[in-house]
Amino acid sequence: MIDVASRPGSAEVMDILPTFFIPGAAKSGTSYVAHVLAQHPDIFIPELKELDFFSSWLDKMNVRRWPRDYRFYRQHLAPGQDAKQLGEASTVYFYDPETPSLIAEHIPEAKHVVVLRNPIERTYSHYWNQVKCGVKLDDFNTAILRWKEGDPWFRMLVEYSFYDVHLKRYVDCFGRDRVAVFLYDDLKKDPKRFFNDICEFLDVSPMPDSLDLQVRVNVTGVPRSAAIARLLCSDTLLHPFRRLPSTVLAPARRGLRWVRKLNYAQSTYPRMEAPTRRYLATLFEENVAELSGLIQRDLSHWLK
Repeated sequence: MIDVASRPGSAEVMDILPTFFIPGAAKSGTSYVAHVLAQHPDIFIPELKELDFFSSWLDKMNVRRWPRDYRFYRQHLAPGQDAKQLGEASTVYFYDPETPSLIAEHIPEAKHVVVLRNPIERTYSHYWNQVKCGVKLDDFNTAILRWKEGDPWFRMLVEYSFYDVHLKRYVDCFGRDRVAVFLYDDLKKDPKRFFNDICEFLDVSPMPDSLDLQVRVNVTGVPRSAAIARLLCSDTLLHPFRRLPSTVLAPARRGLRWVRKLNYAQSTYPRMEAPTRRYLATLFEENVAELSGLIQRDLSHWLK
């Protein structure tokens, strides 16, 4: 057991902790991957994603989805305490520079499943996800050209796709053998092999034949009402339920997602303009080259 009395606001002992994490990247299929892995009999992942316990980033930005205390965290982990592998998925962990060292301090043997998507597609998908949540953003094709000086949202969208920077922090803290990188490309091409590769990394049996790969998670859409979308994406409606058992909170979240879908006016977003894609390909060229060397895979097709 681990004494965390030194943590602000906590004098508790953490007796149940994850054995592995899915830290990101955002808009790269992490929700889908977590949902499918949770079907494995030897793997438990809380239904409530983005618990964010090992991140202080959101506190600094005055954003807090859930209480950052161990009692809340534990109630969502406890149902899986006897599982061979107990996982947790929070995409903020990939970007918070303090998260890898904080996890390493308390769970040095933890493994990390990192799912990466073509950074150009990830950036564009993330933009439309913010639109779906009612965030008022400038036109993507014009604002992305001034991502350093313009709207801070665009700076975030771009910097979240600098995978090599974020991944190196995990490799430095845990070593290459405890950090496995899986590509969204491979998930689309051969999902069963994709998940069996993750199972091998986690040292569990291959995924069962009854695996449901057809579930859709975080579907795309453009809101009819931005104001309603902002309210439904803010988690404000769930704050009164935060202290209730996970058996109540998780269904409430599912119901909220269903209501969000009713507010969506269209299910797809337009294709990115060719000049914008070429600009992003140039912008990400150095980072993709660094990442290719780090994971020993040729990723040049991402930039074509």
